[in-house]
Amino acid sequence: MVHNHEQAQKESRKVKLANRQLQLSIKKVVKSCQDIGTRIASMETRFEELETEVRVATAQTASQGQQISDIQWKLEDAENRQRRNNLRILGIAEDLEGQDTRTYIASLFKKAFPDLMGWDWEKEVQRAH
Repeated sequence: MVHNHEQAQKESRKVKLANRQLQLSIKKVVKSCQDIGTRIASMETRFEELETEVRVATAQTASQGQQISDIQWKLEDAENRQRRNNLRILGIAEDLEGQDTRTYIASLFKKAFPDLMGWDWEKEVQRAH
């Protein structure tokens, strides 16, 4: 019976040691899970911040894209106007020109400058609006 009692004590010590080791392992796993939870929370916060930054950047990009389009149009218009000898004619009532403004303006020039009969006003007036 002593032998059984000693055997039982040995087994009891083994179980207690295994239990302590298991508890230490569980504590390590719990600590690791807590660390992972903290890291995930930090990453979620950073992800939300990045989403906000992306939304702002997207809105700014769209706005800047429209501004660039507007500026390109203005630049092209300015370049086109710079290349031509433009005349601005004031005092002509709206809608007198009918469907063909260019022809109407050419006929006005023919009447206004009869001394320049050799000019092909239809050709000289490239655009009218």
